[in-house]
Amino acid sequence: MTVFLWFALAIFVGFIFLEWGMKASSSRRFSMLEKGIVGRVNGIPLSYRLYNNLIARYRENDIVQGEAQTLAFHEIIQNTLIEDVINKRNLVLKDEEVLEVIRDNPPQELLNDTLLYTDGKFEYSKYLSILNNPQNIQWLKSYEAIIKNQLPRQMLYVDIVSTIRPTSLEIIENYSKENLKMKIEYISFNREIKQEELKTYYETHKEDFINEEDLLVKYVFFEAVPTLEDEKEALMDAKEIAKEVKKGVSLDTLTRLYKVRIDEVDVDYSLKIGEVKGPVEKEDGYHIMKRTGKEECKELVIKIRPSDEVMGRLQVKVESFLENVKTEGFEQAVRDYEIKVGSTHNKVIGGIDISHLGSGIRGPIEGNKGYYVLKIKKSSSSVQPLESVSEEMKENILMQEALKVRRDFEGFAREMGLKIDKTYISMDECKLGSELFEKVASLQENEVRLISGDKGIYIVRCLNREE
Repeated sequence: MTVFLWFALAIFVGFIFLEWGMKASSSRRFSMLEKGIVGRVNGIPLSYRLYNNLIARYRENDIVQGEAQTLAFHEIIQNTLIEDVINKRNLVLKDEEVLEVIRDNPPQELLNDTLLYTDGKFEYSKYLSILNNPQNIQWLKSYEAIIKNQLPRQMLYVDIVSTIRPTSLEIIENYSKENLKMKIEYISFNREIKQEELKTYYETHKEDFINEEDLLVKYVFFEAVPTLEDEKEALMDAKEIAKEVKKGVSLDTLTRLYKVRIDEVDVDYSLKIGEVKGPVEKEDGYHIMKRTGKEECKELVIKIRPSDEVMGRLQVKVESFLENVKTEGFEQAVRDYEIKVGSTHNKVIGGIDISHLGSGIRGPIEGNKGYYVLKIKKSSSSVQPLESVSEEMKENILMQEALKVRRDFEGFAREMGLKIDKTYISMDECKLGSELFEKVASLQENEVRLISGDKGIYIVRCLNREE
């Protein structure tokens, strides 16, 4: 489950911003340690005391220091991310909810206690007496703490599972779904959409049907150039990381702690296995090499990054440029600032998707090494003709209407005058069509899903699963 949660959290968190406070070469990171903070993940402070306690716990189990640090790192980050997602998804239990769970769910150790049984049946009244006995308050608090910690995680797990679907019959077979039999009810929804309705939808959604080759983007890039001080700090970090490598701390752990890159490189046979070389300055930063096996070498790459001060000055310059654009226009501002202009018809610039941006001046947009300012032009002639996107629009219109069913399955059928059919389906026999079975097979009981097929939209609810 640990591996699964790490995979699933990537869906919900989007990306992890980690600031680690273990680099002694930086005064900014010392200040975090002085406050008892070892780092931050997504802006959430990580307790230095908790990190050290976790390391100590692993060391008590005879785990070496480097590995203990790695395990503690994983645990504190994972727990922080899980708690963050639980809070964001409002899965935190109220006190009355916890009490209800405790009342309705006796713990396994009590279910196994023969003193709470009469004639072979568990006596619920005896369990309630235990809950109401003041002498058991300490046990009750412990059980409450377990519920508050574990149940939201189980709820999150179920939430995550419900978002992950098989994508092909091959995957379903791999999970032994060939024996699955389901009872479902469904509504077949495919009304006639008049031409006037299509025209209205087309006029209000033209941005969705623009041809990529007709999109014209002019752009300028303000590069963030590191200073000599930035280079010195990167070198100090590289030297400190090299010391940690020589102490035996794993390269994977250091990549996470210091947010550096790890590369596999050609074997340097002048190094003995386990020997370390560097830091060595190269074009993309400082490199630390370690021979990790007979035919294997790996390098840590510490990039020279511009400081916050450099980025702040650059932001001021970009904002000044944008003010100039407002008064004098894009082309004149470019001449005033003597900046090189690029142009493209693509919807991706510097790895950044700009397809959602409308016409006009857009920016600043942060890139890998600076900021972009864009001048986007989407001409009306670039929109695909209505005839070529009519089928796509029909499906979109039906899907939007069918979304109402999520609130009221039966009510939607009554409102639209549609029939609710029931059937059994399996991999060998699916009334909706074998190509749609994979989309239905992952439904859980009482779950509703909208499915697009050749004959229109199917609104399917699972009544029962037999596996």
